[in-house]
Amino acid sequence: MYALMAWLCLCLPLAAQQGGYPLKFQFRDASNQLHDTLMTRVRFKSWGSMESFPNYLQWKNQPFAVRKSTIHGLGLFADSVSSFNTGDVVVCAFVKRSSTGRFDLDYLQTNPASFINDAQNANLDIEITAHSIVLKAKETISPLTELTISYAALIALFADDTTVKHAVKYW
Repeated sequence: MYALMAWLCLCLPLAAQQGGYPLKFQFRDASNQLHDTLMTRVRFKSWGSMESFPNYLQWKNQPFAVRKSTIHGLGLFADSVSSFNTGDVVVCAFVKRSSTGRFDLDYLQTNPASFINDAQNANLDIEITAHSIVLKAKETISPLTELTISYAALIALFADDTTVKHAVKYW
């Protein structure tokens, strides 16, 4: 189960590794007025299923956007100006807090990985390091491209942990 927490505690890019990330987004309404939104992940997912959900939500101060996905529900995308080159670390996952050596379970409410969908031809590789899991670009990723991983590849990394498959499926 602890191995799984590494996946569930995916953090924002290295430039943003300071605690307490709320779900902060900016979007434009039908009148082209800019709005900020701050809400819990559960409320956000509920809003995402509504017709009123905007076409593009910029993750504030990050190179990500959340949009409706052609794969399933909502997806995590490179924002309208960011791209990633092959081998770039797109997202880094903390396995443990450096101060306690324990998993940061409080981070679950702001997990960008909860928006990453499964794809057979995923554009991100999953790599385990001594202290983290990183998602690296397998290819050049252009602006507005959905970021995807192979759930099967993720589950295979934790073959000895029977809880991973269930958690990945329902996260």
